[in-house]
Amino acid sequence: MDFLYSIHLAILGPLVIIGFVGLSIAGLWLFQKFTNREGLKESHDVAGFIYAVVGVIYAVVLAFVVIVVWEQYREADKVSQEEACHVGNLRRLAVSFPDSIRTEIKARTLEYLESVVAREWPAMATGHEDQATYLKVETIWKCYNQYHPEEPQEAAYNESLRELAGFTTDRRLRVISSSATIPPILWLLLFGGGVVSILFTYFFTTPKPGTQYMMTGLLAALIALTLFLIIAMDRPFSGEFRVAPDAFEYLIHHAEVSGS
Repeated sequence: MDFLYSIHLAILGPLVIIGFVGLSIAGLWLFQKFTNREGLKESHDVAGFIYAVVGVIYAVVLAFVVIVVWEQYREADKVSQEEACHVGNLRRLAVSFPDSIRTEIKARTLEYLESVVAREWPAMATGHEDQATYLKVETIWKCYNQYHPEEPQEAAYNESLRELAGFTTDRRLRVISSSATIPPILWLLLFGGGVVSILFTYFFTTPKPGTQYMMTGLLAALIALTLFLIIAMDRPFSGEFRVAPDAFEYLIHHAEVSGS
């Protein structure tokens, strides 16, 4: 399924919808061409009962996956913002430290923010961590490990360590979430369930064939739209519909405005 994520959403969306609808209608036409439509009416009661069960099962699976990918997307956005907030708090707390360590911390955190935006965000689009950005995290830790605060700065220093630990944890979660995706077996269930749901509509007949073509096409379009939504949100840091580094850019902008 990796090839789907390399296609622009403006192309992928119509491709998925037109493909599903076109294949569904073509399949219905072939089925009716070689089947006695009148004979299908005798199985409407049984087919209707089975189709209701199939429809409910597939609807539950679709709803479950949509909720999972949406929550995954929201969590990735939340973790990214919290990480940036921790870095911002580190820069604020550094005001309490002597000039040398304060300048060092602000310089290193700014370098980290710029590296996240310029290097790591593009790397996460392919599900990878940027090693150069990771080394900047180690540099920030080194600043704090080498600093031994005087008594007036101990409170700010201890709070900084908590912010630093939270920042490191959130960064780790962000990197991990960049490679999270729906397993292949679930994709098989999603597409296979959609095909089965559409095939079941072939066993019903309407007085006017055009009505059945329209209903089958609309069902296929709805399923295709849902699958397209899942594809678009599956990888939070990939594609056009992705988490943006707005929180990091905000801190960089304010650092440039304040000159520190």
